[in-house]
Amino acid sequence: MEMNDIWRDINIPETDNILAKNDELVVSEELYKKCQKLSDVIARYKSINMYNVVADILSDRFKEKYAQLYGSITHIEHICQPDYEDDFEVEDPEIIAFYETIRIKSNIDNLMKNDVGYEEYCRQENYVSPLEEYFARICASVLPHGEKTYQGIQLIDEALAQKKKTPAEYIAYDFDFFTIYNKNVKVQEKEMLLDEIKELALDLYENLMIKIRNIGNRYEKE
Repeated sequence: MEMNDIWRDINIPETDNILAKNDELVVSEELYKKCQKLSDVIARYKSINMYNVVADILSDRFKEKYAQLYGSITHIEHICQPDYEDDFEVEDPEIIAFYETIRIKSNIDNLMKNDVGYEEYCRQENYVSPLEEYFARICASVLPHGEKTYQGIQLIDEALAQKKKTPAEYIAYDFDFFTIYNKNVKVQEKEMLLDEIKELALDLYENLMIKIRNIGNRYEKE
């Protein structure tokens, strides 16, 4: 998938300039309010970090499948100090390692560059897609390796039991990422904000062009 418009940053310096230097520019109240509204919508748009959105989707998938394999995503650690002793439930180191790895921007860039149409074709033909392959490599990098690969897992899948599929592949394969992505609330919100920005910017541009033409007409009459 080529990263679409909602992945791009938006800056309109002219609007910022009007808001910052209104006393000098002396624009109309109507124009100032339009600039202010556009600036507010852009700020809301920017507050949604797409890298975090994708990382959260992938983290949810990893935690769900990891729990199926290992029974839980947490374990109990006993803390014993001279004046304090207690048990704490903490996330497994693999979970923490996944959080850190999936938030590396280049990993998300590599996942998002895959073609949606080809991903869907692979799903229909029951092929492993490029996105699933790359996701599996990320999962494998944080899961036990070598002789520990199948240690402690619940053999809930025949391919796992026969060691024809690794735990990383179990997590990453048969994952309809783009459907989940497109239905994500934050993705949809950012798309709506982008549409609103385009409408406000066009309205502002048309408003400015009318004022410029009116000024030009006055000078011509003089």
